[in-house]
Amino acid sequence: MHCAGGRTTLYSDVSGGKYGQATVLHPDSPDWAHATVLTSGEYGKAGNWDLLICWVDGEVDSYPDTSTTGLGKEKRMINQSSLKAKTIAITTGRFTGNAFVDDLVVKWDNGSITQYSDTTFEKLGTAKYLVPKG
Repeated sequence: MHCAGGRTTLYSDVSGGKYGQATVLHPDSPDWAHATVLTSGEYGKAGNWDLLICWVDGEVDSYPDTSTTGLGKEKRMINQSSLKAKTIAITTGRFTGNAFVDDLVVKWDNGSITQYSDTTFEKLGTAKYLVPKG
């Protein structure tokens, strides 16, 4: 996934040294230019992939069942300014015992790193502080 200038692009069939097939999920848009970071995972626990976007104002939205056919329907996960720190980097992986890629690792602007285990597209999972704020 890549988001620049408000255009969000999904790259499928990525392999060593090549991006694969590009599919524009959202065209250039002034509103979408405010996306700061994004990641994808299996937050719906249905085996489909979902997009998660953090916005400059602190909102976090999920788009369940995102694929090469388009974005899923937007769901608000976190309201504006409810986070005290801003997201610098985010990734999703399978770090707990369930079978889904649904565990977020977030680096915050205060230097802390938090893992949110078993995240859904409606709420963050259980927080585990990997690196406390500095």
